[in-house]
Amino acid sequence: MPVGAGPSANQMYRRDTIRFMAAGEPAERVDFYAFDVYDWCAPSDFKISGYQRLVEALSDDPVPMLFGEYGAHTGKPRDLGEVECLFSSQMTGVFSGGFLATYGHVESVYSRSEDGEDGDEDEFVGRYDLVRIRDDGARRPKRDYSTYQRILADLAAKPQEEVCGDHEKKNYGRWRGAFGGVGVDRIWLADPQDVPAFPLEWEVVLE
Repeated sequence: MPVGAGPSANQMYRRDTIRFMAAGEPAERVDFYAFDVYDWCAPSDFKISGYQRLVEALSDDPVPMLFGEYGAHTGKPRDLGEVECLFSSQMTGVFSGGFLATYGHVESVYSRSEDGEDGDEDEFVGRYDLVRIRDDGARRPKRDYSTYQRILADLAAKPQEEVCGDHEKKNYGRWRGAFGGVGVDRIWLADPQDVPAFPLEWEVVLE
């Protein structure tokens, strides 16, 4: 079972945190790293959104990374152009996709008209919902859901070389990072030798 980390998206600590979580032998470190990214507000692109700077800053990091959440909205249906960007050769050398926010909420978060009828299915009330979930459990896809499905279908129809590009495959297994020492890293204040050993054998954890 892969184990990942999804801590705060605070950019000030992001690089140090990734290095910390990725230090040690493969059995000791996280298998992937995820953080929330809501920087794409349409209309946007690879540069305007800041995705380019993100790729450049994290291009040599030693664990697979993905967007834990993405898909900002401004109170109306999203065009989701960031999906095509995330799954393009500009980004697939560093990021392995992500999770579009979010599946759905109960009916009570949606507005109702004065006569008690449900509001329009595409009406947004400050939510990211892809699917409208009624109180009785019934689900009805919203416009974002249909847009998302269409974009994914278009991406799936493309040749893999076009999506993945010619990036060199990273050998994550060979990475051997080290924990920082006192006074070396901004957020690492303990001497590594002072950190107590993990109380279990790794084989026992796997079992």
